[in-house]
Amino acid sequence: MVVAVLALGLLVIVHEGGHFLAARWGGMIVSRFSVGFGPPIYRVKHGDTQFQVGVIPLGGYVQIDGMHPEDGTDISQPSSFINRPRHLRAAAILAGPLANYLLAFVMLVAFYVGFAVEPRPPFEVLNVREDSGAAAAGLQSKDRIVGVEGIVFDDYRDLSQTIALAEGNEIPLVIQRGEEQLTVPVTPQDSGGVWRIGIEFGPAETVPVRYGLGESITRAGTDLVQTSRQLLLGLVALVSTPSEVSVSGPVGMIRGLSSQVQRSTEGAYRWVAQLSIMLGFFNLLPIPALDGGRLVFLMVGAVRRKEIEPRLEAVVHGFGFLVLLSLMVVVSWFDLAR
Repeated sequence: MVVAVLALGLLVIVHEGGHFLAARWGGMIVSRFSVGFGPPIYRVKHGDTQFQVGVIPLGGYVQIDGMHPEDGTDISQPSSFINRPRHLRAAAILAGPLANYLLAFVMLVAFYVGFAVEPRPPFEVLNVREDSGAAAAGLQSKDRIVGVEGIVFDDYRDLSQTIALAEGNEIPLVIQRGEEQLTVPVTPQDSGGVWRIGIEFGPAETVPVRYGLGESITRAGTDLVQTSRQLLLGLVALVSTPSEVSVSGPVGMIRGLSSQVQRSTEGAYRWVAQLSIMLGFFNLLPIPALDGGRLVFLMVGAVRRKEIEPRLEAVVHGFGFLVLLSLMVVVSWFDLAR
């Protein structure tokens, strides 16, 4: 659990570090760099910036002078956020999510070059989700998936491709349960545009694989695109069919990472990379208080050729922050209940 909390904290530092470096490069003053919210339990001043750790370890922020109209700074100064060129302000906002994507990309390239492992069939069923196709078919934890009727899986991708290509049609999965081999018909379900049977599975064994730098870069880029696409599809599903989508907050993320740490170092490493992509992706959403929401205000100002009233923008972002904080508390409560 401690490792998971530290890993999540590292991702927040990288995100806020992106904002910090881009703001400084753009000639702005960053008066505060906080990991966590609330009263600081540790702080140190370096130059113009106070670096601190907040008592509530659920995210972080950087305070750029002039970004908020009532932050107590002199907005007439050339270094004030509101007075910097629009492209430099956009760069300071975009740099946080991009830093998360860059970190994930570097981590994935290193993973494929240095210590990637390929799972080998059979696959062990670790968990079966309730109300899923796998649960309806009677799949159980500890079952081992060998292949489909007439075909033995050779690669871990075979299972995912079989589920995707079935497009909701019944799949005759061949499983090993103890000493007995069974054929179990499983019907995939549509989950936000992705076909799933509702299991969490792991390899019975893995073998180390090493890729060249070129292929590692290609695979890492593909992982970034595919993970972002799945997040987008999941978001669409959350809006269209919220009752069918399970949402996790910081507590769920830490729980998932802790589980991966206990299983394997490789799995935990990739999970951290995926969390970094998630952090970058969700901060780009055009929602008030998030980086994407701030970019929307910048773009509207550019189209109008007139800045939106700073106090109005601050009120909108403040309301958005309260809504997001409330949602985070509710989601975390359900995470704890689970």
